Amino acid sequence: MQSTFSQKITLSDIDKDDRSDINFEIIGKMNSNVLIYKNMRWKHRITVLDNEMKELENIKLDFLPEKTFNVDFVSYPDYFFMIYQYQKKNILHCMSVKMDALGKKLAEPVEIDTTQISFFADNKIYTSISSENKEKIMVFKIHKKNDTYTLATKLYDKQFSLLSQHRQALNFDERRDAYDNFSVDNEGNFIFTKETRDGNRSTSNQLSLILLSAVTDSFTHVKIPLDKNFVDDVNIKIDNLNGRYIINSFYYKKNRGNVDGLFTGIWDKINNKP
Repeated sequence: MQSTFSQKITLSDIDKDDRSDINFEIIGKMNSNVLIYKNMRWKHRITVLDNEMKELENIKLDFLPEKTFNVDFVSYPDYFFMIYQYQKKNILHCMSVKMDALGKKLAEPVEIDTTQISFFADNKIYTSISSENKEKIMVFKIHKKNDTYTLATKLYDKQFSLLSQHRQALNFDERRDAYDNFSVDNEGNFIFTKETRDGNRSTSNQLSLILLSAVTDSFTHVKIPLDKNFVDDVNIKIDNLNGRYIINSFYYKKNRGNVDGLFTGIWDKINNKP
């Protein structure tokens, strides 16, 4: 007789405080505990479960201001950082707080940055990303005004100590340009893509890779040759092991035509060439 082993699935009990409009994010597994962030309107909690999915803690994050949103996490084996923003009148505050494997504060929240905005402006301007090995954390904000795209970045290490900060302005045509795929590699280099199209209803016919080195103050623009093709659904993958940035997308021979195949472009960051 042969026996086989299958995956064990364990379900947690129903939490009476959870509702249908709940938003949640699995922070990660730390010291054999599973931490889950839960948000309902302006209420924020962290639920801590053990290996058997039994609830150990259900912590209300009372230190968060009422209008807190845009919550992100960077987790490590025995602690994590919660990065969040809140609005008070016309001022946006971006904050970080270090917490342990039981969802308790290890230190008081620290203010990363503030921005004054107008009444009707978009208030979700801060974004946080981390490198694959989580040795580098990048917090950046984007401000669009007229034909200018202002990008302010702050690079931190895994203890959230500031390593560098930069502020750069880029040309931006809202009808034609799209910046996307913001990423940071293990060395702290910041990269993203820029697509340009002929008009609102066109597919992109120009593609660039934009790089901000961890040791320089200005952007490097790398034009990706498309050979008169069009691209859509552009994605970027950082190959930290081999020092490469890999760009993938669908490509079209005709504007707004059928997909003709997959496009791949590779940038060798070590030798600074395709």
